Amino acid sequence: MIITQAIVHILDKNTGNLLLSQEGLDLSQPTLVDYLTKLNEKVQKADPKYGQIEAESELALFLRDPSQSFIEKSHILAEKLFNLIAPVEEIPAADYLFFQASP
Repeated sequence: MIITQAIVHILDKNTGNLLLSQEGLDLSQPTLVDYLTKLNEKVQKADPKYGQIEAESELALFLRDPSQSFIEKSHILAEKLFNLIAPVEEIPAADYLFFQASP
């Protein structure tokens, strides 16, 4: 897998704010790419939940829509996640890592 784009957004539950990054991570830095790759491997080993997004589902169509950039799409998804989990006190603060990869 080759990571082609990545961005991190921060959910600060202490202030109730979502901090959206305005630019992607600099993937020309090998240590950052190594970190992201290892983080992805760790998540894959941590009992992930697998599913399939139907090709014509709203999410699949949104992800394939060329009218919005990767960063714009990550903002929209981060806001949706934030609105779902922010009110739930049991869910801790977190960083949202979005990345695009090719096989």
